[in-house]
Order: sequence, then C-alpha cells, then structure tokens
Amino acid sequence: WAEDALSMPAPLYKRWRKHHGEERAEELARLALEEPTLSVRWTDEAARAELEELGARPGRHANVVLLPPGSTSAIVGSAAFREGRATIQGETALRAAELVEAQAGERIIDVCAAPGGKAVRFADLCGDAEIVAADRSARRLGSLRQTLARTGAAGIRLLVADGLRPATRGGFGRVLVDAPCSNTGVLGRRPDARWRRGPEDVNRLATLQGELLDAGREQVGPGGLLVYSTCSLEPEENEHVVRDYLSRHPGDTIVSAAEVLPEEIVEDGCLRVEPHEHGTDGAFAAAIRPGTRGLSVVAR
Repeated sequence: WAEDALSMPAPLYKRWRKHHGEERAEELARLALEEPTLSVRWTDEAARAELEELGARPGRHANVVLLPPGSTSAIVGSAAFREGRATIQGETALRAAELVEAQAGERIIDVCAAPGGKAVRFADLCGDAEIVAADRSARRLGSLRQTLARTGAAGIRLLVADGLRPATRGGFGRVLVDAPCSNTGVLGRRPDARWRRGPEDVNRLATLQGELLDAGREQVGPGGLLVYSTCSLEPEENEHVVRDYLSRHPGDTIVSAAEVLPEEIVEDGCLRVEPHEHGTDGAFAAAIRPGTRGLSVVAR
C-alpha cells in the first residue's frame, strides 16, 4: 500500500510506523511527496528586497527568507545570488551550524564538508577564524570552490581528506562531523534517497557515523567542542550514535543545545527537528564537550 499510494518503500514506512505510529508515519510519507519551500540566506538588505520581489516571505531564522517550490531558477538568476549576497541553504542546516558556536580567531574543521554550506556560514559568523573544509571527495569539494568564488567567503581552506583518518590531532577548537546519513529528513529534496537505502543501510551508516565521531574527537583541542549532525530521522543514526559514543568516552558530556537554539527544537539537550512537527527539513545535532566528567547535560 505504501509503495503505491505514497511512493514509499514498504521497509521504510514500516520503520516509521514502528517509531512514530500509523498517523505520523503517513504524515511523514505525504510530506516527503511534496516539493519543499526553498530557504535562502541573505547578507544585506538589498538582497532581501530583491528576494521579496521574487515572492519571498520571512523564515524562522534571522537573515533567511522562504520562497515557493520551483523558485530555484529565479533565485540563481538573481543579481543577489550571482554576486554572492544570497545563498540557498536549509534552515535546519543553519541551526546545526549555530550549534558549533564558531568563534573569531579559532581553528574550525568540518570533516565531511561538501557541499560546504556550513563552512561558508562559519566564515560569515567569524571572518578571522581559520576554517578547514575537508572531504574525501575532491569532486564534491569542487562545488564548494565555486561557492567560495561566488560569495567571496574568506579564511576557508579546502582539504581532501578521509574523515576516518585525521591528519591532525587536538588542533581545533571546533570540530563538526556532518555525517553521511540516510537523508530521511530531506526526502522532499532528495526523493531518490528513499529507494537507495534499505533497512540494513541504517545500521551500516550508524557504524560509520560512530567511527567518524570517534575520529573527529581526536581533532578537538583542550576545551574544544565536537558537534555531530545528520539530516536523518532515524534514532539509530542520531540518539543511538551519540549514546554509544558516550559509552565509549565516559568523560565526555552533551552540551545543551537550548543554550543557543529555541527550546521547541531541542530534545534531551540535542537539536531534533521533525518535518511533521516543525514544517521544515528533519535534522538532528548534538554538541559534545570532550574530556569532562559525567554524562549529564551541561551548560556552556
């Protein structure tokens, strides 16, 4: 039934029904059929005004507007986009970037950076930070190179590197592990993802995500912060990955996301966004302070 009526693989729908119940599972599946609105981050009032002429309305995030589905060509063709004053970027991705709390003068690394939107956001937030955007794919980093040329973002160094094999240890104040995932929080934007992943892939991805998180930890310097994020709805890729990480590193603590994010999108100290509850892409993120005692949620 789910495959025919909702264009949803039966195993995925069964998983959602188990975690969310029949009503919410069907709601999630129907939302995944809809082409989502486009969120665009702007850098100056002139860009905002130009986007409003295209039909933009205010978003939930500062400096973000929302445009109707199908507006990509109009956005990309605008002077604001061509001149680097407007960038298409999901609101939930911006929330995860906020959780990193990038600081001026710090060394920051995004170990799975492509296509690079979060790294560019770090540069906007703190222009004189040293930012490393690393990815194992040189081809995918090429798209980030184009974005840097368009936006003029400074202070970002591109590095072809495998996130499982840290090139440096303890050298960064902020480490972001935006891990490969099942994409079940963004099926409206990536409809093919529902057919590319099966139930067995969730466990395989969770293993990889845990390994990336462990490797990311090795790059965090004293007093630094490790942030883990996905665009998945699956607990095995989110809360379970963090839970298992903490069992391996009992001196580390979750740092409450409520310190920097609205409480309505924080659950058990982590960013947790659900399409059927918040009307946006699904996402998860957790900030972790390595090397402290206990496992309780702590303030920054």
